[in-house]
Amino acid sequence: MSQSSESPTTAGPASVETIASARPAVSLRSLLVGLAGVVLLCAYVPFNDFVLKNTYFVGGSLPLAVVLFMFLFALLVNGPLSRYAPRLALQTNELTVVLVMLLVCCVLPSSGLMQFWQPSLAGSWHHSSERPERLEALLTRLELPDWYWPKFSPESDTIAKKTGDDVIRFFYDKPPAGTDLGTYRRLIVDSWLGPLLGWGVFFAGVFACLIGVSFVVRRQWVENERISFPIAQVQLALIEAPEPGRVFNSTFRTRVFWIGLIAVVAVRTFIGMRSYFPKTFPEITLGYSFYTLLADPPWAYMDGLGAQDLYLWLAAMMFFVPTRISFSLWFVFVLYQIPLMLVNSMGVGSEYLTPSQRRSMNLGSLLAFAAMILWTGRHHYWAVIRQMFFVSRPGDDQGLFIRNRTAGWMALGGFAVAVAWCVYLMMTLPAALLMVGGIVGTWVVMANVVAHSGLAAAYTLSGPREWFVNLYQNAGGMRTPATYNVSHVAAHWHVQTIGGMWAYARDQLLVYGTHGLKLATENAPRAGARLLLAIVLALGVGYVVSHFSTLACYYGFQSTQDKTQETPINEEVLNGQPKWTINFVHDTVHEKGVTLQGRAKEDPWHRWWLGGGLVGTGLLAFLQLRFTWWPVHPIGLLMVFSFSMKRVVFSLFVGWLVKVLLVRFGGASLFYKARPFFLGIIIGEALAATGFALLAVILWLLGIPYETVHFVPRTQF
Repeated sequence: MSQSSESPTTAGPASVETIASARPAVSLRSLLVGLAGVVLLCAYVPFNDFVLKNTYFVGGSLPLAVVLFMFLFALLVNGPLSRYAPRLALQTNELTVVLVMLLVCCVLPSSGLMQFWQPSLAGSWHHSSERPERLEALLTRLELPDWYWPKFSPESDTIAKKTGDDVIRFFYDKPPAGTDLGTYRRLIVDSWLGPLLGWGVFFAGVFACLIGVSFVVRRQWVENERISFPIAQVQLALIEAPEPGRVFNSTFRTRVFWIGLIAVVAVRTFIGMRSYFPKTFPEITLGYSFYTLLADPPWAYMDGLGAQDLYLWLAAMMFFVPTRISFSLWFVFVLYQIPLMLVNSMGVGSEYLTPSQRRSMNLGSLLAFAAMILWTGRHHYWAVIRQMFFVSRPGDDQGLFIRNRTAGWMALGGFAVAVAWCVYLMMTLPAALLMVGGIVGTWVVMANVVAHSGLAAAYTLSGPREWFVNLYQNAGGMRTPATYNVSHVAAHWHVQTIGGMWAYARDQLLVYGTHGLKLATENAPRAGARLLLAIVLALGVGYVVSHFSTLACYYGFQSTQDKTQETPINEEVLNGQPKWTINFVHDTVHEKGVTLQGRAKEDPWHRWWLGGGLVGTGLLAFLQLRFTWWPVHPIGLLMVFSFSMKRVVFSLFVGWLVKVLLVRFGGASLFYKARPFFLGIIIGEALAATGFALLAVILWLLGIPYETVHFVPRTQF
């Protein structure tokens, strides 16, 4: 499915390997360092993201917090130890375990879970406060258990009183000054212990499934297909231990690395300081705005190309991406503008390329891409199935860290737990299978996309929420009690709550898991089953820490602490997702039933558009598998409608162009010499973001208003 790409050589000198081979990768100290990083990351990220409103410290496939932690640990701790006490320094295999633990825990404190989960529970009550009868009508039929919600005070014995209970009211509006610690303990710990444990069963099932899938696909993606994993190439530079007696590893010792790093830090510092001193620092614009030039038809109908920011780290990431992948991403997006301009110029934009048609086309692309993944790895996946249910054949790969049979049963068992949890909450078995299977299947495709492309955020337009509208309509709703279908209402409630929580998640466990196993395959192949224990430990500790640290932010701060004083914190989610869930499930599904209008009523799946996405992506998949010269990868058509592409296409183009020119005029020699320079750009972006985040903390502690300086978009859309 993919061609092998440029990958760094990570093996160090024999002396380093001799020391490393004598030490297990999963050692007490690697676990302690990893856990320290997990606790620090999960405790601080919610405060940074929601309260200080800084650049997201996780924020996608390459978490800035992980880059920062590993870089500073290598520079300030492991480097000096390697220079003055080599036997105390962590070796590459141990650093790999630390990095894997940090990666998997990144799914927890931000958009992967906590940014949406707790607001979905508290927000359902908050947005029912003016009309509590709406929630009462739903809860009477859904019969959700007490542990599903935060615990209310004994005095809140009606739905109306619960909507104004302290645990809900203070979630949006912090307790008054002088509130005692006992009240905070009740709000943060006692009230949310039920959801922590009850929902924890569902999350444990989903996470077990995803980790199992990561182990299953490892051999196919890393060894058989040799997918490039561009983000892992950056991370490999962070975990390469220096030679005994040296402070820096081979990457950090190169001059061009520091040139790239210092240049980016200088540019970002200059841009950021203008926010504080606009009269002193002139404006530097990274990007373009052609809205004035493109104000007239047909150019005005283009989507996303009128103005673009240049994200330096993403452009630098394209250096590590195969040119066919990076070319396909920007080329298909630009090509898409042609039919978009045509249909709008002809006055039929309301009939063609509508949002629902694009979602159907995206679903077709998603199905075709998933089929390509399965077809390409069919021999490996069938071997895993044989080992799970039958007898393996001689020569079958048994697995590197854990047996493939174990990984397969972990994935299947976790999936079954998640489905059973949903069925317990009144979803029908087909609905639960479709929701959980749709979420997991989409994440498998997105993990493959990131493994090829290095995209910071990979998500699709089509998902279980959209599918359920066509499948579970509760025709007539309360207006026709004889046909009222509570299972349809339950299906929409859970798919809006759970599917909505993960519809546009930047932080995906399968992305982190597959990248972590790529790193471990190259640097800690002898870690064995203990690597799985390290992953489970990181997820368990991170889940508890991020849960309570996030609640401490909600109950401790009424508004963001920057100059905007946005109320409440995480306002886009708190006043968005839960409000939509209540309004849609009650007012549409429960009261009236889903009513499809116009063409959607006759053809809700837009079969021609779905078929177009299926055939188009399938054809591109066939061509790129059959002909090595074919320039367009199906990833371009799959991601063309993604919200994130509208923001990053210019950065992808610039990165692709720089790499092509560099290879064309400098050859392979310059290509490999330039690699540390682009690593420096990526790490420099992380350091610059951290510098302004630290400045915000210092000014906040001093009581001085501060500006928010963002290097990546704050909104999902």
